[in-house]
Amino acid sequence: MALMVYDPAGLRVPLWVAFAAASTFVTGGAALISGAFAARKLEGWFGVLAVLGLLVPGAWIALGPGDHVCTVTLPFLSTAGAEWLCRGAFGLGALLVLAVLVLFGRRVTRR
Repeated sequence: MALMVYDPAGLRVPLWVAFAAASTFVTGGAALISGAFAARKLEGWFGVLAVLGLLVPGAWIALGPGDHVCTVTLPFLSTAGAEWLCRGAFGLGALLVLAVLVLFGRRVTRR
């Protein structure tokens, strides 16, 4: 994450999107470590933050400004996908992760 701040020119997404994706590893690890030390409340909230970090890149590709190009790969075939296909696929994925986030968030808040 420090390298992203030091040299953001290589990023093809805004810095905040890259940070959200990278923070998933940090918060996921924090959830595992807090679970090992019996900090159950922290474990759940770190898990919620990890899922939120998974949501951001897909939602940005689906809804963000600019052209978003992706590759469609099938057995023995690989081609550039149309923008509507990319946005639709990532939008569907973002909706699924959002559903997981809502369900997981509700579970954590009830504890």
